[in-house]
Amino acid sequence: MEVCGYVDDYDGFKPTLLWRPQMNVVFDIGGVLLDWSPQRLLAQHGADVALAEALFRHKRWYQLDAGTATRAEYETEVAAALDLERSWLSGLLDAMPHSLEPIPEVVALMRRLDEAGVPLFVLSNMPGFVSEVVLRKHDFLRLAREPVFSFEAQVNKPDAQIYRHFLARTGLSAERCLFIDDSLPNITAARAQGWQALHLPDCSPAAVSALTDSLVAAGVPARG
Repeated sequence: MEVCGYVDDYDGFKPTLLWRPQMNVVFDIGGVLLDWSPQRLLAQHGADVALAEALFRHKRWYQLDAGTATRAEYETEVAAALDLERSWLSGLLDAMPHSLEPIPEVVALMRRLDEAGVPLFVLSNMPGFVSEVVLRKHDFLRLAREPVFSFEAQVNKPDAQIYRHFLARTGLSAERCLFIDDSLPNITAARAQGWQALHLPDCSPAAVSALTDSLVAAGVPARG
């Protein structure tokens, strides 16, 4: 269901109501709301940070994200391919969801939007075992009316199918969705599906401030 709001405008001495459909703001999680650093995770486990590429760019990782491979399949194949102890890799994956740290400036923005009555949603590439932990651990993620994950859709961003899955799941229309992601290919794909989309290249204060300005320019009450 979409929400509509109105703004007061003045035509001479007579106030008028201009009805304006309210945008639904859709957040990515990793790199937007939560800081995901494979290198930090590996360093905490005494491993070579150069392993990050092999572990998290492996075809099985993308399949795990998309829910088309199981965690056991990932662990078995990747441990064998990289000559790792499977028990070590399993422990690393257990720790992974807990290594995702909130990005304070973006979380504060999300809370302001919620307080202003802006409908909030989540669309993220994420395996089921990670989403289960982060949803339980971080209360601000529960501000989202509907969290939609790649493992449920069985396809990853930037595939067009995941954006269509999101719309079918939420009942929203593409033109009323404003998507925030740190990945340019994901932004481009969303726009190709008729969404509005804003790129957050990093989570520096300057980048978050620019994002806030862009939301305000789009008619979203992002400054409270």
